[in-house]
Amino acid sequence: MKRTVLFLMSLAPVLLIAQSLDKMSANDRMGVLYTKDASCGLRIITNGWALFGNLGKSINLNRSRFYQVEFAELKNPREKKQTSDNFGGADYPPRPYVFGKENVFFALHVGIGRKYLLGEKAEKSGVEVTLNYVLGPSLGILKPYYLDLIYTSDPGSPRRSTHSEKYSEENAPKFLDHTQIYGSSGFSKGLSEIRPIPGLHAKVGINFDWASFGDFIKALEVGVTADVYYKRVPIMISDHHQNNPNRAYFIGLYLSGQVGKKW
Repeated sequence: MKRTVLFLMSLAPVLLIAQSLDKMSANDRMGVLYTKDASCGLRIITNGWALFGNLGKSINLNRSRFYQVEFAELKNPREKKQTSDNFGGADYPPRPYVFGKENVFFALHVGIGRKYLLGEKAEKSGVEVTLNYVLGPSLGILKPYYLDLIYTSDPGSPRRSTHSEKYSEENAPKFLDHTQIYGSSGFSKGLSEIRPIPGLHAKVGINFDWASFGDFIKALEVGVTADVYYKRVPIMISDHHQNNPNRAYFIGLYLSGQVGKKW
């Protein structure tokens, strides 16, 4: 019995070394299992753009949970930038503007999502494919859109000046007259007048991660994004004689690029 025990004890180091070698070879074949990741990126949407950041944690080999924060600008499909031909008499060149626009609309998204593995990285292709979805609240932010409108001191004088104004019923004839618009007033105008509009948002996409090293993230994602708010978002000026051009929802296709790290 003593000899048997001593023999088994002498085998223990050998078994431990063999187990370690098996784990090393398994890691060489399968790669290291990472449980957390962080990434950020840019999303181009058919009705806007967004910047986002993700923080994820694995649930098992095929699923993970992640949290996402995103800041987006959402646009009405009728928006079209143009440049004024009214150059003379001003002290600075005109900025491009959107005719008939009343407000700029931003959205702050906070969501929780799931990621499902569809295909592991192959030795040749090196691409990992996952199905992702995100759900969460959206805080819409309306900022008045200002235009530089043209004013003259005398009706027959060539000397003109500009005044930055947002849309109102009083200045509607001038605000909606191409010949009276010099250009947009710039982003800073209206920041002190923002208004919130709460809503919900969701995204579904297919993610392709082709990073050369296992602990890096370098991915493209394509999918569909949607925002829904409790009322119409007044981006464009409504024409009382026609249908309201504004909607309470935004649905668009997107392409995003992201980089990050796993650990």
